[in-house]
Amino acid sequence: MPASRRLLPLLALLLLFLGPGCEIVGPDDEEDTRQILELPAPTGSYDVGTTTLYLVDDSRDDAYTEDAGDARELIAQLWYPTDGSGTTAPYMHPEIVELFAIFQDYTTPDSMEAFVDALATNSVQDAPVAAGGPFPVVFHSHGLGGVRAIQSTFIEDLASHGYVVVGLNHTFGAFATRFPDGRVELIRRDNQAPPFPEVVQIWAEDLRFVLDELERLNADDPDARFTGTLDLSRVGAVGHSTGGAAAVQVHTFDDRFDAALSLDAPQVGDATTEGLTDPLMLLFADPSDFFDTAIQSRLQAPGYQVTIGGTTHYNFTDLPILLRNAGISGSRARQSVRPPGTLDADRNLEIINAFTRAFFDRHLRDRAAPLLDGTASDYPEVTFQRVGTGALAVQ
Repeated sequence: MPASRRLLPLLALLLLFLGPGCEIVGPDDEEDTRQILELPAPTGSYDVGTTTLYLVDDSRDDAYTEDAGDARELIAQLWYPTDGSGTTAPYMHPEIVELFAIFQDYTTPDSMEAFVDALATNSVQDAPVAAGGPFPVVFHSHGLGGVRAIQSTFIEDLASHGYVVVGLNHTFGAFATRFPDGRVELIRRDNQAPPFPEVVQIWAEDLRFVLDELERLNADDPDARFTGTLDLSRVGAVGHSTGGAAAVQVHTFDDRFDAALSLDAPQVGDATTEGLTDPLMLLFADPSDFFDTAIQSRLQAPGYQVTIGGTTHYNFTDLPILLRNAGISGSRARQSVRPPGTLDADRNLEIINAFTRAFFDRHLRDRAAPLLDGTASDYPEVTFQRVGTGALAVQ
């Protein structure tokens, strides 16, 4: 039975959560220019492995639920350098694919489901961690209504350059989270969720809790995969939208985090009033609904502000690559309530990855990063500015 009929009750529920404007459109009228159904190959020297953890924070009641004593449950997926081979990990679990297909408005649910089902990632399921560690760790948080897989191209590339990347599904903030027992928890919004600043704090506390768990795994992993492989003296956080706000917020109360990167995120939380003492990079769409300078003006550390022309809020996800590879034209995609910008999908990914690697290489690995010294001439689409300590004029 097609997904569009099998999941009609869930579709109605998702439309209730996500609000108006989620009209389902027909397939593109233009000639199908679909490419091989695979994600772009990572550019680093390592192959990429991945595994998924189910974690329960018994120390916290889940503020999204009404039941007192409900512990916060999370799914964390780790991407990491590997020299092993094996089965390639799926892009999303089939149930999440079905929900994603009816959640989007770029094409018909059945067409999108068939496309995402056919996607090949570049990550080997449950592979061993490569020799040469321990490796620095970077946390990744999706946006409100997102899901951890939707930044896979960005994450796989960073892992291929020698980082362990920890992608969280923030339960009830992701559009859907599937647990090992088969439960699927959908997003809660508006009056079904805490106020937005509290959501950002909850997600930041998710990051702190998962770092606690990684400390245990690094000391003694029962599966022997991560023991001694994580350099937890070098930890960063990056996030998109709400996840970017959480990635910054966690630095205000957990000094184990060393460097924060925000991808077109609203500026809320303690960093806007009390400042931030860790290095920070802020990437913005052009134009951005979230541009602000509250954090930059109080930044007491090296900082960088990057605006990428031809982008929208959704260019900081896999959507430009997915839509291009699915044969959905730019004009059709820009009719969506979540439209990508006009920047070429591969160029978009190249720019985001280049600035991300430069930032974490400099501030987690103490490596040279000329891109951050105001020499961004290779990227005329970018407006680059130093902010915070040692700020320079716009280049």
